[in-house]
Amino acid sequence: LHVPFDGPPDNRLRQIGTTLQHAPGIRSQAAKFDATQHLECPLPEFQADAPWTIGFWLTPEGSLSCPLSKIEPTGDRRGIELLWQKGRLIVNLAHRWGDNAIEVVMREAVISKQWRHVVVSYDGSQSARGLRINVDGVTAPLEIRRDTLNGTLATDQPLRIGRRDESLGYYGLLDELRIVARDMSADDAANWFRGERIRGILEVESGKRIARDAEILFDDFIDRNADQSTRDARDAVRQARQAEQELRAAIPLALVMQEQSPVRPTQVLERGQYDKPGEGVEPGVPAALLAWPDGEPRNRLGFARWLMSPDNPLTARVAVNRLWRQCFGEGIVRTMNDFGTQGESPTHPELLDYLAATFRDSGWDTKSLLRLIVTSRVYRQKSGFAVREADVVDPENRWLSRGPSFRLPMEMIRDQALAASGLLIPRIGGPSVKPHQPPGLWEDVSYNAEDSYEPDQGAGLWRRSVYTYVKRQAPPPALLLLDGPTREKCTLRRPRTNTPLQALLLLNDQTYIEAARQLALEALAAEQTDSSRARHLYRRLLSRIPADAELRQISGLLDRQRRRFAANHEAARELLAIGVTRSTGPYDPAELAAWAVAAHTIMNLDEAVTRR
Repeated sequence: LHVPFDGPPDNRLRQIGTTLQHAPGIRSQAAKFDATQHLECPLPEFQADAPWTIGFWLTPEGSLSCPLSKIEPTGDRRGIELLWQKGRLIVNLAHRWGDNAIEVVMREAVISKQWRHVVVSYDGSQSARGLRINVDGVTAPLEIRRDTLNGTLATDQPLRIGRRDESLGYYGLLDELRIVARDMSADDAANWFRGERIRGILEVESGKRIARDAEILFDDFIDRNADQSTRDARDAVRQARQAEQELRAAIPLALVMQEQSPVRPTQVLERGQYDKPGEGVEPGVPAALLAWPDGEPRNRLGFARWLMSPDNPLTARVAVNRLWRQCFGEGIVRTMNDFGTQGESPTHPELLDYLAATFRDSGWDTKSLLRLIVTSRVYRQKSGFAVREADVVDPENRWLSRGPSFRLPMEMIRDQALAASGLLIPRIGGPSVKPHQPPGLWEDVSYNAEDSYEPDQGAGLWRRSVYTYVKRQAPPPALLLLDGPTREKCTLRRPRTNTPLQALLLLNDQTYIEAARQLALEALAAEQTDSSRARHLYRRLLSRIPADAELRQISGLLDRQRRRFAANHEAARELLAIGVTRSTGPYDPAELAAWAVAAHTIMNLDEAVTRR
């Protein structure tokens, strides 16, 4: 660790440095920090109106740490600090934090846990544009978060290497720290990196250099000694290698598991103590269900064949029971996770056996089984009670006296609204997407508010809900409000609740407002009269023709909304401005807004979110 401002080595700093753990490797004298120790030096004094440059090598670990600071821990927090946050360097110069400071951060993250040469240069202009960060000789694009510095950076705090204050230390390696009293240009920073990198490679015996180091030496030799044709040929080789890497990266990977050989012995632990292994155990299955198939290996392949054997009575029943619950809201066996003696008995055991045998004999054809269920007479019954006595005899529909009736899960509600409006993108497969969600969704639960949720643009907003990106710390609010799981653990069945927040979600969420507006545009374009347009909306959203009383209610709603928007054009414009699909077509904004409210009202009927 070298002394600031081009001075001679400071023996005190070197002596303090000997208390740190030195990390082995290419940079054998690097100091290793674990956030419990740091170095302090009384020099230098960074000035807001004078140039200076800080350069160092580091290998950071963890998501947030502070490699260097000279800043007050409390009060105005005056001074300078460098923070490393998830692959990005943040530089803070503060006279009074918050309203008299400069804060810049690298726009693009670099790979951590690798040696990086960082040079931070400041020209003394008291402007964020006077700060520059070079990483490995390349100037990094910066995001300016604060640019209001107007005062001194002077503080009586020491220069802390490896710590900001009591709450934030540095995790990782640090080496070759130098501070000079001038603004270093981008070319100087690049040459600095090159000189340090080449010197570090040359200090290693040629036989011990890694392939990447030899490549760097070769490239440097060509860049400085070869003619233009040789450099062009080298560039062509680089481009070809890059193209090969991109092609390989585009090829999907398939993970293949292989049995361990030899098989690791497994033993019963006496009283569960890991240091007291007892009797050895071998792979096996419950003999009460089905014996292990003769001739099959006792590994995962043999277990898979046992599981899918035509003689296994359990696998098909469990699968059929889950598909039945998907269609009817409850399984034939209501304890989805327990088919044993502690679970409920099936309400219709013969039906369960028949469906399980059909599923097995069809080659485990899920679509065929679902088609069989939904085209059956029992599924096509009316959801209402056929006779009033059924309310008493079968209140929970255990004997299937009526068709299924239950609220749809969140994914189906959203996909149904998008499909009815024509916004749904039906493409199958692809990466996860980020549809509309409330702003500031991730900041409150992320460390130091470094993560932010940025919705997709274009087709990503309208993909099926199964492709929605789910962050376990902050799942989509719509999923949680409609009883969806956080995906932190396996969930066989979701609860079904009915809360005011669910109604507020469906009435105010941006996705449903945009879907209603698109439905209104479609109805206005497809039909000529109010009644035919209302029928069009009912058919799209509820798959039926409305009754006369319902048409009168929709007509009354339309009249009220037309008067409202005619008297308040700004309200109509605000409604039509929500979201990204803002086309109004050739229609009057007040008329389109009124029909959007009508479509939204039908979309929020209990009938639209309930399977009947």
